[in-house]
Amino acid sequence: MLLGAAESMCVYGNPSHRDAIAVMLQRAAIEICPADHEPHLALGITLSNQGLGEQSRLSLQRSVEIRPAPRAYQELIELATQAEDEAALEDLHVKLQQLTANAEATVVILENDSDSTRASQDKVHGAKSETEAKTRIGSRAMIPFIR
Repeated sequence: MLLGAAESMCVYGNPSHRDAIAVMLQRAAIEICPADHEPHLALGITLSNQGLGEQSRLSLQRSVEIRPAPRAYQELIELATQAEDEAALEDLHVKLQQLTANAEATVVILENDSDSTRASQDKVHGAKSETEAKTRIGSRAMIPFIR
């Protein structure tokens, strides 16, 4: 899949030949792992860049079926705008807003889970004060400094 994405972004060579190779590699990635949304997304973007709107739309819709992602919805919105399909455009905007709202809710839940995990770890390790519990640095946080 990465080879297909790299080939489509290559600046050298004949653009139609380059895009044909990119499509071939991305379709091979889909055959290898059809349950992965990324090759479908990459193929949809490549086909869209070639002006193949209907094929692009099918690939992007398959990507969204597997795993809804903002980038796929944005590409679908762009295709619907080009096709002047107002009904599809409205539906895609609603779905993108729902996806964004769900993502924000997930971040809040993860932050709350992180706080409760930290509190339970402090109970186990016996933190001496609340300040010490908040300023303590874990070994994973030190990895960027070690490298």
